[in-house]
Amino acid sequence: MPRGPKPGTDGARKKDRPKTGRLTEGRPKPPAELAGEARAEWERVTAELESAGLLCRVDRAALVELCRSWADLVECRRVLAAEGRVLKTPIQTSKGDKIGERVTRHPMVIVLNDAFKRWSALAKEYGLTALSRLRMQVETGEEDPAEEDELMRILRGDEAAA
Repeated sequence: MPRGPKPGTDGARKKDRPKTGRLTEGRPKPPAELAGEARAEWERVTAELESAGLLCRVDRAALVELCRSWADLVECRRVLAAEGRVLKTPIQTSKGDKIGERVTRHPMVIVLNDAFKRWSALAKEYGLTALSRLRMQVETGEEDPAEEDELMRILRGDEAAA
């Protein structure tokens, strides 16, 4: 059986081929049903990502989920602030006499944890956390990485600083 590349291929393995292609850059349109806190987060996040040059129109679905997750977080925190993180349910005898209380976690705590996991995963994808920006090497615009602090040059012992 002959070995080697299949006829009609250049012999490069799929994983070794350079990834090419161009996506349409720009801010995607938000869906009409995105409202309230989710819509406000959409405006905030898309403005930042667009100004950093990190936004393409195909990002719409992931951004919608990111913003909905944020709105869920805000809503859960509002409910928990009003009702507390635990629920107390009376324990009664068969005659209806109260003999104690059962303390359970508020169901919104579970929803809050789920919303945070969804938001966190998507926020990392877009460099919306400090650590993910470091990993992506996204500049924050606060300082120019090419301009090194003179003190750092002196501390390293570079003679050019003198």
